[in-house]
Amino acid sequence: MDLRQLNALLAVAEHASFSAAARALHTVQSNVSAHIARLEREVGARLIDRDKGSLTPEGEIVADRARRIQVELRAIQDDLVSLREDLAGTVRTGVIGTTARWLVPLLLEESHRRHPRLEVIVVDATTTSLVPLLVRDRLDLAVVNLPVDDPDIETEALFSEDRVVVAPEGHELAGQDRVALAELARHPVLLPPRGTAFRDEVDAEAGEAGLELRPRAEIDGLRLLMSLAAQGFAPDRRAPASPAASPAPNERPEGGPEQGVWRRLLVPPLPAVFAVQFLANVTRGGIFGGGVIVLYAAYAYNLEPDELGYLRGAMAAAGIPIIFAGGFVMDRFGRRYTIVPGLILSASAMAFLAATAYLDASYAWFIAAFTAVHMAVNVISGNMQTLGTDVAPVNARGMFFGVSRTVAQSGAALSPASFSALTSIAGSAAAFSFLGGSAFLGALIVIFLVPETLRRAES
Repeated sequence: MDLRQLNALLAVAEHASFSAAARALHTVQSNVSAHIARLEREVGARLIDRDKGSLTPEGEIVADRARRIQVELRAIQDDLVSLREDLAGTVRTGVIGTTARWLVPLLLEESHRRHPRLEVIVVDATTTSLVPLLVRDRLDLAVVNLPVDDPDIETEALFSEDRVVVAPEGHELAGQDRVALAELARHPVLLPPRGTAFRDEVDAEAGEAGLELRPRAEIDGLRLLMSLAAQGFAPDRRAPASPAASPAPNERPEGGPEQGVWRRLLVPPLPAVFAVQFLANVTRGGIFGGGVIVLYAAYAYNLEPDELGYLRGAMAAAGIPIIFAGGFVMDRFGRRYTIVPGLILSASAMAFLAATAYLDASYAWFIAAFTAVHMAVNVISGNMQTLGTDVAPVNARGMFFGVSRTVAQSGAALSPASFSALTSIAGSAAAFSFLGGSAFLGALIVIFLVPETLRRAES
């Protein structure tokens, strides 16, 4: 028995014919046939079914050992090279698709930096495809979903992932922070096939709870599964599932377009978004829309029109960089670091302004409070326009923006009327406190009822 015989056997096993094996080995078919015949005589068994061009059970056993011999031969050469110089050779790595996107660039960069003569071959496939390749020594290592129950494979946990339900916009599960198994079981879902690690874990947990998930389809590949779920085929449970109860992106729901659109605008967290926009504009309307603070300044401090104009112009100019910075922070860190702080700062600044009115403070204190209010409101000015756009229904965006602007304008219109009424009843301090309270209530709604869907760029 020699290596040429084993190489001939493996070539036939891979290419399923003697002629293709000969071309792969850069020889003639008669040489391949001769090597196989001599090997069969030495082991005393038929290794290849000539009619089918495939290995017999005995041939599979010999081929498995032959692959391991090839691996050891390559390892001998690699080990000797590593003693003399930098690590060199070829390493074959398998990675599941969802992890490959962010892991492979790091792997290639680091391997090139440490071992520039090392050739890395990456195979992007599913766990069910990678594990057999690993067992047959076609791969040196692989990143797969655990657990892997095979005595010939050693495993080490690299990291853990959250299980995420992917549902199309407008679906009743889309706006929820957490979804219980009992709630998910009410919907048909897209799932990986039975026998995969993730599916077995989910089925086991559902069984312990006395539940059974209803697969709309079984998809062996998370990226395809997620894409189908996002198009409305089901909610997808990712690291996988999916609810299929919602229509596809361009499909009109039953009951007519108007009924479907209004129903979608009532799906959480959109009502909470509308409430925040109303409350925030009650506060902002007192500054920009009705300008009641300017009117208060003219009344309380006897300011002339030109003085009021200079004051408003200076505040508007100072707000430009703040609005720009607020948009940058929103994109990078999400709404909890822009809209929530902006609303709380607005409430605090209004409280400051209320104190100056209550204490009949000097003009200098009023200017300080006036500046604080403008700066705080400018933090949220641009970002209030984007609040809810990331959760608005895809085929109801026009209606969403129409309702959003109507609600916001209603808040801005209420602001001067309520300010005037409260001033006549309880004084300016109470009116300023009302405007600040609206901002604070809006911040609480964002914190507790509007999920954070804009994440840091590296997430």
